Amino acid sequence: HRVMCPGAHIYMFCSQLQFPIIYKVYREAGFFIDDQCLVWVKPSNINQNAHERFTHCTEMCAWGFKGERCSPLLEPSPKGVFEFSTPQNKVHIAQKPLPLIERLIMLSSQINDMVFDPFCADLEWGRRGLCFPGKIHPRRGASR
Repeated sequence: HRVMCPGAHIYMFCSQLQFPIIYKVYREAGFFIDDQCLVWVKPSNINQNAHERFTHCTEMCAWGFKGERCSPLLEPSPKGVFEFSTPQNKVHIAQKPLPLIERLIMLSSQINDMVFDPFCADLEWGRRGLCFPGKIHPRRGASR
């Protein structure tokens, strides 16, 4: 939080069970939380346990910004629903499709802005990246 510019956006993908916890943490850290969550629709997601439950075809994204005023989105009134297929050859169990991350970055930042990505996505959109180097193991978390 302390290294972010006033108005900078923050995004975190989560399940509906994690959503209230993330919002609480955001608020305690000093972020303003919008009352509308973003939704990623996964049209090609396949349920491995089809006989047990509904297919997970959506994922929520808690978003907010630092301070009292939000930096304007770079597109007027974008929809809060994003439809992108899940990556075919995932390296990490929670990996998001690059076009989804690109969409959020393009809405929230300008050329030469600093983008913090703790999972080191490949930034090819004219932004400078700051990330944690290291491998992410699906069960154990980050390692150096």
